[in-house]
Amino acid sequence: MIQNRLVSEGELRTYLPGPSLAGEMQALLLQQQATWELARLGFKSLEKVKMKSFHFDFIEWRVQFNPGRMLSTTAKVDETSIRTRPCFLCHDNLPQEQRGILYREEFLILVNPYPILPEHFTIARTDHRPQRILPDIETFIALAADLSPEYLVLYNGPRCGASAPDHMHFQAGTRRFLPLVDVYGNACARFGRLLADNGTVKVISVDRSLPSFIAFESKSGTAIAETFESVHRVYQSIVGSNEEPMMNLIGWADEGTWRVVMFLRSKHRPERYFAGRPRRILLSPAAIDLGGMGIIPIEEDFDRIDAETLREIVEEVTLPGELFRDVSGAVAEVIHD
Repeated sequence: MIQNRLVSEGELRTYLPGPSLAGEMQALLLQQQATWELARLGFKSLEKVKMKSFHFDFIEWRVQFNPGRMLSTTAKVDETSIRTRPCFLCHDNLPQEQRGILYREEFLILVNPYPILPEHFTIARTDHRPQRILPDIETFIALAADLSPEYLVLYNGPRCGASAPDHMHFQAGTRRFLPLVDVYGNACARFGRLLADNGTVKVISVDRSLPSFIAFESKSGTAIAETFESVHRVYQSIVGSNEEPMMNLIGWADEGTWRVVMFLRSKHRPERYFAGRPRRILLSPAAIDLGGMGIIPIEEDFDRIDAETLREIVEEVTLPGELFRDVSGAVAEVIHD
């Protein structure tokens, strides 16, 4: 039963810093570190991660050596592997110590015991259904507002970073930790092209940057959801896929304005991920990586990566420039119509 997985109000009250969803999540994080050894050790390990930075265009791109992410980085997401393992996001299969907060009766907010961010959560549907964004895009947008300004919300598509492509889930984490959020305005000003502005929603294409992306801005969450669905259809038709087109999303809110960044993808993992030494770099980009924080679980690979290699990897897994501009042009036509 899902009720057996919920943290009690009494347990949260011991740690609760404030009467908000973000405050409850901060309390949950403290409660789980106090009662669940795996979570405690996971967040403790962040004290020992190594970092280095590279400058590209408008962004200081960081790379993190994080051995605790080995399981996620190397997750087998082929159909056979998924079919033959128990779903680790179904509430009946969660570790005994793991507890969560129910969100809108449909999602369970959980502490991620293998963190990248100082505060890192997984937000999983209470029922088992595939990782697909369209049925839950309104929830994604609502979360961005409900968690503002402390956290941002992340979505990894089933073929581009989701380690559980069979179970719908988001991630949320410390907003100030992701470089793209801080430079978003500058990126749009320097590299952005306004695709549409109907007075309610702006759609902006940011090209010739690392990485390129399409952004949505609005004071109406409903308007963003509707516009996103239109862009999704355009993208799907151009890449010719019957499945969800490859994408990662980052969403956050500022003083009543939503911002959703959509990264368009060409492949799941770069060639270097599968290469033998010395070419191998075990970097499997997802939303956090494309937001400016590349995660590498092997120290040798971390030591060897340089700016040129990082650019190569990001450009390889994101949509090529010409195709990205085709999508952008088609979006501009459809939204204006």
